[in-house]
Amino acid sequence: MGSFSIHVDTSSHRFLEAVAAGGNIASGIYISAQNICYPDIGYTDFVVVILGWWLQGSSALVDDGDKVENDFMDGPYQFTTEKLGNNVAIRLYQRTVNKTQQVGSTVVVLLNEYNDELYRAAQQLLKALDVLDASGTDIEVLRSTLKVL
Repeated sequence: MGSFSIHVDTSSHRFLEAVAAGGNIASGIYISAQNICYPDIGYTDFVVVILGWWLQGSSALVDDGDKVENDFMDGPYQFTTEKLGNNVAIRLYQRTVNKTQQVGSTVVVLLNEYNDELYRAAQQLLKALDVLDASGTDIEVLRSTLKVL
């Protein structure tokens, strides 16, 4: 079994500025899988939106067992998840002009560990946003998605 974690920046100056500006919140986010930081430790994206997408994908994965494409909003990055019994296979991909190429090897983790990590990252983000009294449609969508899971 491999390891999988989601890292969300909720304390940097950039995060605080993005929250203060309102609108879509761009901040640092990356995933770690078998010693690969993907897309990169310094990568930024619209964290509220993509965590919402990933949580919705996780729900489809559990309910339907279908392979799920989990996109990053900015750039040619995505990871797929595929249910294998009580496990989930995670594959990292980067799209180029000519093809989509897997980055690193497939990581297999327990399905409940994958879901717990998604939930933890979303909870961490929402807690930081609550402290800063942030609000918005995307934040409420993320909050309601968590309640359903």
